Amino acid sequence: APDALFERVSGTLSDLTLENLSIDTDAFQLKAGRVQLALEVSKLFSREVLIRQAVVSDLDMAVIPSDTPESDEPLGRLSLPVDLVLDDLTVERTSLRVAGLDFRLRELQGGYRWKGETMTVLSPTLTHFTLTLPAEEKPAVVTPPTETFLCRWLSSLQNEPLFTLPALAPEGPLPFDLTVEGLTLDTLGLLSAEAGADPLLTFKDLRLTAGLQGPRLQVSELSGHTSLDALSQFALTGELTMRDDWASALDAHVSTHLDAAPLGEIRLSLKGPVGGTMSLQVASAGEMKTRLNARWAPAVQGIPGEAEIALLTPRALTNTPNEAPLILSPTTVRLQGTAQRWTLSGNGALQRGRDLKAAITLSGEGRPSGMEHATLRVESPAGRADFEGFLTWKDCVRWEGKTRVSDLDLRRLAAVPLEHLQGFSSLTGFWVSPERWETVLSAFEIEGTYQDQPLKAKGAVTVKDRIRIDAPAVSVSLGQNQVDFQAKLERPHFEADLNINAPALGEIDSALNGRLQGSVLLRGDPQHPVFTADLRAEALHFGLTSLENASLRGTLKPDLHGTVGGRLVLAARSIRDERLESMKADSLRLTLDGTEHAHRLSVLLDGDPIDANLVFQGRFDRRTADWRGTLQRADLSTLTGR
Repeated sequence: APDALFERVSGTLSDLTLENLSIDTDAFQLKAGRVQLALEVSKLFSREVLIRQAVVSDLDMAVIPSDTPESDEPLGRLSLPVDLVLDDLTVERTSLRVAGLDFRLRELQGGYRWKGETMTVLSPTLTHFTLTLPAEEKPAVVTPPTETFLCRWLSSLQNEPLFTLPALAPEGPLPFDLTVEGLTLDTLGLLSAEAGADPLLTFKDLRLTAGLQGPRLQVSELSGHTSLDALSQFALTGELTMRDDWASALDAHVSTHLDAAPLGEIRLSLKGPVGGTMSLQVASAGEMKTRLNARWAPAVQGIPGEAEIALLTPRALTNTPNEAPLILSPTTVRLQGTAQRWTLSGNGALQRGRDLKAAITLSGEGRPSGMEHATLRVESPAGRADFEGFLTWKDCVRWEGKTRVSDLDLRRLAAVPLEHLQGFSSLTGFWVSPERWETVLSAFEIEGTYQDQPLKAKGAVTVKDRIRIDAPAVSVSLGQNQVDFQAKLERPHFEADLNINAPALGEIDSALNGRLQGSVLLRGDPQHPVFTADLRAEALHFGLTSLENASLRGTLKPDLHGTVGGRLVLAARSIRDERLESMKADSLRLTLDGTEHAHRLSVLLDGDPIDANLVFQGRFDRRTADWRGTLQRADLSTLTGR
């Protein structure tokens, strides 16, 4: 029998006060600083017990774990011999500890009715309710260890829960029916027991109207705000039937909001433990709507089912002024089969104005270890692109694929003057963790035309973790002009060699003409760069400006203290500009000599009507990219004097 103690009792049945109440049982311990009751005396000898008002202050309750093994027998129905009515209950400062959890509530207000086997909670209001989890029990996002294969880690999670909380109630339905009408909760916080830790999750302005009858839970309203960016607002209605901890029947509707804009609506229906249907519709702030439909059914060998993702509204992919946008038309992707064997298919379209429309088709087959075969085709009057490959995730994520393009006209797709493109590229790679991954463009070769000139590009590129890039040999040619380069980057160090052989610059741009040859070398890191140039140009014409020849030669490199210095010489001969017919420069020579902190810049001009010899002393601040100089010498000669 429970032991009930109190230090003081005063008043009458219509205004009864108990102070420092203490109740000890084998199941719980309860303490209350003050309890005030106002009973309706006229109802004491009827089938209804009426409590007009009850106020409880400083309520502290601890549930004691039971050593008795739980019985598999369901709880019997609980029915009170009289009807109990509590018009107005106020509980101030409540603390409840159960199964390692700490519940705290600043204030509870509401009314209660108990008639037969049904308990009804009327318009309860909870103020500042928090749940503190033990450090070892707090839910957390499970992240893969960096020293193991990703998919091996994923496989190990199949039999491990990602989110666990201690059991708060015995299995099976409650021994009475429960209805909650219009619950209001201003703040619900989920906290960690770790000192100084931020709240794990916070709910604001929570409202609930629900009823529990045996195993059936009927939710008429559940809405509020959360601290999650993806679920800043939410609302839910539905019905759930529970048996043996499995959802045997569920029919729910959920709507969510993000930044006060409708984000999505979910309709979910379950039949049995693993069979059901689901519909999800998402609407972004840009009025783009997406729908997901899925259905599945229980089976002995896997769970056969299908899912369909559909883009319901067109989506503009480009927004270029004075140009029709590239639009992704309504698109559908379907997934069918079982976990042991499934297929993927989809279709859609790209469209620009009335003239261009490209059809997109997707197909694939897979097993638990990955997608064994996948194809993607984009076909239009502007050409065709095909992708074929596979993706596996047994020991780690691996991929391999080949892309081919046939007579592709990018001018119609993106207003780029690239036509008749054809060629291929091969891509392989793997991903183990953020510290271990690699993707290799093992070979690519593209041919086509650019502004009616033949274009060719080929080479290979490897990109690895920690920003490591290796391009051993890449070649690009346009008409008679060709650029070959190789590059290597292992942050922060870099190497790049560029060789240029362009005997016909006019084939690159109609406003440009002449010849350019030479090389550029880069070495070092951002703090210790090495730059070497040997470039030569002849018969250059750019618009109305021309020169007979020009060259850039020299090297800049750091010394032992990291200060960059060296010598660069830019020389040009026979410079003309048709807009300045009375002026010409037979030769121009600029020489930079010294270091970034102290260098000499000389300008030597032999022209008509002026000759000049200028010398500057300057310094360059690499951190702010600021150059400042002082003119130390100026020697000018004209027809009228010096």
